[in-house]
Amino acid sequence: MNPKELDSTTFSALLGAVSDVSLTIGGDGIVEEVSTGQDMMATLGCQAWLGKAWIDTVTVESKKKIQELLAADKDPTDLTWRHVNHPTPAGNEAAIQYITVQLKDNKRLAVGRNLERLAELQRRLVETQQSVERDYLRLRHIEARYRVLFDTSSEAVIMVDASTQRVLEANVGAQALLKDAGKRLVGRDVRECFEGDSQGEVQSLLRMSLATGRIEMCSAKVAGLPSSWTVSATVFRQEGGAQFLVRLVTRET
Repeated sequence: MNPKELDSTTFSALLGAVSDVSLTIGGDGIVEEVSTGQDMMATLGCQAWLGKAWIDTVTVESKKKIQELLAADKDPTDLTWRHVNHPTPAGNEAAIQYITVQLKDNKRLAVGRNLERLAELQRRLVETQQSVERDYLRLRHIEARYRVLFDTSSEAVIMVDASTQRVLEANVGAQALLKDAGKRLVGRDVRECFEGDSQGEVQSLLRMSLATGRIEMCSAKVAGLPSSWTVSATVFRQEGGAQFLVRLVTRET
C-alpha cells in the first residue's frame, strides 16, 4: 500500500486509533488534523495544535528535529524515529517520538509514540526491583537470625523440607535428643522422630504452618521418651522450595 494514494483524513484517523497520536501536516508545515489513541494524549493539549505550525508546538531544542522531519523524503520502509518535546498546559514537557511519511497533495503524516508511558513503565520497574531487593535483604536478615538460633541454641532445632518432610539439618541439641542408634537423623522423615500417637499432631502442625506462614505449636511425644514436648514450626519460602524450622521448645511435666 502506498500512503501517497490514501486520503489524509482517513489515513490519519486510522493511525490515530493504533498509535498514540497522528498529525496531518500541510505543505506549509501547519497542523491540519490531530488524532489521538489514548486519553493521556488529550491531557497534553494536542487538539490545541490545530492551525498552528508544527514547529511552534515543540520546545526550542526540538525545532531542528521538526525541520528535519518535514524535510525528509525517505522510502516508507526506511523510517527514522525522532524524539521531540512538547510543552504542556501544566507547564511540563511531554516526550513524543515521531516518524513522518509523505502523503498526496504535498502533505505529511506524522505518527507519534508517547514516551511518557514508557518512562512510567520504567519507573514502575525500578520501584518493583527496589521493593524486591528490600524484601530480599529483609529475608536474608531473618534467615541470619534463625541461623544464629540454629547454631547456638541449646534447644533441639531441625530444618525440614516442606515437600518431603525429611530432615535437612539438625543442631547438636536435636542430634542428642532425637538420635536413633539404627538411623541417621538427617534424611529421616521428621514424623519418625515422634511416637506413633503424636505423628498426626506433628503432621497437622506442619500443614498449619505452611498454610498460615505463622509460628504454630503443638504437643508431641518424642520417640523413645516418656514425656511430651512443646513443638513449634516456622516455614521459610525460598526459590528452591519451602522449609520448616522445627524446635522442641520445652519438655512438659
